[in-house]
Amino acid sequence: MRECFHTIIVGSGLAGAFSALTLSRSRHVLLLEAQERPSGASQVAAGIVNPFAGLRSRPMWRGLEALESLNALVKEAGAEHTYNRCGVLRPCADEDQAEAMRDIAHRYPRFARWIADVAAEEAFAGVTAPDGALQLNSGGIVDTPAFINAVLAAAEDRGATLKTGAVVTSWKATTSQVTVWTRSGESFAAQHVLLCTGSRYPAFEALRTLHLHCTKGQVVRTVRPPGCTLAMPVTGRGYIVPVKNGLLVGTTYERGYASEAPTATASRYILRQASAMMPGLQQAQVVAAAAGVRVGVPGTRLPMVGPISERAWIFTGLGSKGLLLGAVIAQLLPSWLSSPDTIPPELRVRWSN
Repeated sequence: MRECFHTIIVGSGLAGAFSALTLSRSRHVLLLEAQERPSGASQVAAGIVNPFAGLRSRPMWRGLEALESLNALVKEAGAEHTYNRCGVLRPCADEDQAEAMRDIAHRYPRFARWIADVAAEEAFAGVTAPDGALQLNSGGIVDTPAFINAVLAAAEDRGATLKTGAVVTSWKATTSQVTVWTRSGESFAAQHVLLCTGSRYPAFEALRTLHLHCTKGQVVRTVRPPGCTLAMPVTGRGYIVPVKNGLLVGTTYERGYASEAPTATASRYILRQASAMMPGLQQAQVVAAAAGVRVGVPGTRLPMVGPISERAWIFTGLGSKGLLLGAVIAQLLPSWLSSPDTIPPELRVRWSN
């Protein structure tokens, strides 16, 4: 007799892994991953956790709630070893930005503090901050691939089933269930299918007219410049993240790319941008480069989640804030599956004209 699941999740990136963890609390979950191991943009992400966004570091959508959600998922997955709560540094590019960030430090003293120009440069060797900097103590760095693996392991321990190398080709819903087929000819039945396919969404005809777009992001790994003792990520014109034996520097936002592979041109651009925050990077030795394709919703920095047809749902568009947005949405997803009308309007499914 064929095993019947409550929810089939397609894709094991951040959206799929987080959903598997939260849904497996009370549901029988099957997660299908096309590759032999988790892949996609989440595997090359810098893993910066920062609930404040934009040039003025304003709180992102449900940012502080999202931070609590991420902390809860880290604990639930037993993944504390993947999360370095070291904070985030935001050097200012000009006085207007500095004024906005001083206001943030005043309004959110629990999460942020203002550092004047000289003090910032003295405290963070190699970083230039002539207009001061905002230090955020509410975040840090997540080793994203290791975190995803821990989340998936926790979901499996709870009873979820993970099948890798399972390329989903189609699905069909009836009034009582949805059936999902894979390239190998296997079929699986469930009450819902949750499509967390990331940049693979155009492979499915039913998803091609969703209001989504793909953006390529590249990162480079470098040797640390002489005298650099950086212990927390720096964000502004790109980002700089301390990693073992070097720095991870990013990123690009490329549309209309010819290849998903990293390029030397993009590497030079990344280092040129980041050198505005750390001048020594302009001549830093590049050790490696990697690229991934993020999915976003045009005109917004918010994800898309909800039903696209009877029993078929989409959860995608996490963009560059996937750790936080993915965590808060995954926590809410079990209730939304039962009551789709409670999904916030700004997140609901939209189709291109």
